[in-house]
Amino acid sequence: SGTWNFYFPNQGFVAYIANLGALYVYDGTNWNPVRGAGTAAGNRLLNATFTLNQRGATAAASGAYGFDRWYVLTETGSVNLSGLTDPETGAIAGIRLAQPDASAKRIGLAQAIESANVRDLRSALAILSGRARLSVSGSIRYALLEWAGTVDVPTKNVVNNWASTTFTPGNFFINTVNVIATGVIAPGASVWGALVGISGAFGASMTNAIVFVWSDAQLAQNVTLDLDRMQLEAGTAATPFAFRPIQEELARCQRYYEKSYSQGVAPGSVTTAGISLCFLGGLPSAAYTGAAFVSFRSTKAKVPAVTGYSPSTGASGKARDGAGSADVSVSIVGANVADSGFTWSAAAAGAAASLNLQLQWTAEAEL
Repeated sequence: SGTWNFYFPNQGFVAYIANLGALYVYDGTNWNPVRGAGTAAGNRLLNATFTLNQRGATAAASGAYGFDRWYVLTETGSVNLSGLTDPETGAIAGIRLAQPDASAKRIGLAQAIESANVRDLRSALAILSGRARLSVSGSIRYALLEWAGTVDVPTKNVVNNWASTTFTPGNFFINTVNVIATGVIAPGASVWGALVGISGAFGASMTNAIVFVWSDAQLAQNVTLDLDRMQLEAGTAATPFAFRPIQEELARCQRYYEKSYSQGVAPGSVTTAGISLCFLGGLPSAAYTGAAFVSFRSTKAKVPAVTGYSPSTGASGKARDGAGSADVSVSIVGANVADSGFTWSAAAAGAAASLNLQLQWTAEAEL
């Protein structure tokens, strides 16, 4: 008829806002983003609160993973890492990077996102936000990057020249990443500041997204950089930080790293809690070889690298012969490792009337 009909929303109405790539719900007064309604409305970063540190990392070299899913980048050497508890109002945890060396250097932290969890944003807008603090006056820089090379094999060290002040490929950044957006803040010494949302459109060939936060200037020894509540989401407007339940966050992170040890216990610790056990009793006395299968809690992103540890000494590459009270070599054959689990075997140290082989382990499947 050519006549417009106007429909006014009731509380609870939901609408998809196409240009933001997100669902919004009407509360009777305002439209608010729906949290947890699928990947399009959620945070693409994992361990964004830095609650999880399964490795028990206290330091990491450049390119090495520390806290779950996050890896260190620095000009030289390593960076000390520690967790923060209730670092500011609204934050349950955070991470502290400390510059350990006598010579000043720049330090930073990055995360590469698995292709399957971000490739839907090809040719779409995304925005990066978070919180950061320096223990001295200075600037904090942050960037949203894309990798368009082989799926899930991004170059982790995205820095070409730390001293460059031109934040483009071939200058500060390497040529093989595309710069989607960059930002900088100077919150003041020991003051938390918002990493104000930076947004841009990913390319049509993007395979992985990378986020990176770093100190703009070289930091003196013992200067710290703190982060919490990092968020990467679809759209052009940063929304309030979305917390995930800890059990869900752990399960997501275990896709990339898992261990037999209890949470809070670093690999290589001396403990039998959580061991994989191969036990048989009442046997004729002989030197036996045993094997056991371990099933992962989460399917891995790829076939992982598995490392065994003696629960009695913490030695890597060893299992424990409980009957013989000795460490023995453990065999974890690559052909017997899958994204779902692995088989390990070991030979007893000597003849005994029982078989009691014990193993702690880690499985790493990071990008």
